[in-house]
Amino acid sequence: MGRTVEYRTTVAAAFSTGINGLNQTLLHNLVDVSKLERLVIYDCLYAQSSGDTAAALTLAKSRAGLKLKIVVYECTTGGNSLTTGNELSVAVKNPGLIPSAGIVNLFYVPAYTALITFRSLEGGIADGVLTLSSGTPLESAFNAMKGITPARGAVVSSAATWRHVFGSGPPAGKVPFETWASDKTNLPVISGFLKFLRSKSKADTVRELIWGNQLPGWPGGDGEENHDLLLPDFGWEYLPGLTGDRVAASMQPLPTGYRNLTFVHRVRQGYFAHATPPRSTAVCARGTVSTSAVLLGLSATESQIFA
Repeated sequence: MGRTVEYRTTVAAAFSTGINGLNQTLLHNLVDVSKLERLVIYDCLYAQSSGDTAAALTLAKSRAGLKLKIVVYECTTGGNSLTTGNELSVAVKNPGLIPSAGIVNLFYVPAYTALITFRSLEGGIADGVLTLSSGTPLESAFNAMKGITPARGAVVSSAATWRHVFGSGPPAGKVPFETWASDKTNLPVISGFLKFLRSKSKADTVRELIWGNQLPGWPGGDGEENHDLLLPDFGWEYLPGLTGDRVAASMQPLPTGYRNLTFVHRVRQGYFAHATPPRSTAVCARGTVSTSAVLLGLSATESQIFA
């Protein structure tokens, strides 16, 4: 059984349809956000979703004050309201609401797709869910990616956004995604791996292995990986108790069986981030101490809304 404790809300975050819960929480003042330091939107910046998002963010800024940093990850067309130029319409139509440094642009970036799909296969292999046929071109491309890809938690999605949030650049041992993606040694390896992305309708392709084995924990389709696989690689950056609040000097690996760091998917409001072993779920209710909270370094007094 959990133990109810006093807590302060320092981070509010939403992924996918979780924007509904975040907007409702902010618009109806369901939680005290006066101590809010960060508001993170993971590929779900819709103009209207259970309320006006710009109005919700404006209210949050008015209650939390100048210390509040807003971070938005832009990855897909389906995850956001966009202008004709594929810019975030909420940001464009509300100047000053979301600073440009707070926007992480991963919008169909090929290297981003390569990174997250490689990680997914890597986790599936490590957990014994799938194997790659020995001696195949796909196995060779996978092994080449393995040789150039830093450990999960070592790649920062945007050096500019990290500096915007924490006041200084990523610490030693952290590699900005843009640096890794543009490295001349890495470019041909990334391109070679992406040749096997193809379609989930084609056997022995990256997408078929990911979606055929439901590696994220649910079924999906071509292109959905850019949205669905965002959190395992970059969800840790600005959530309390994971890495950022500890200044990210190092990120300890998760215990065996918790290799794929994932999060509550599309819940409405009020849950901690959690680690998910294969085929199971562990959730920490807000304001409650549990094994999973301790596992991720979450303090009972460092609560967050994860919508």
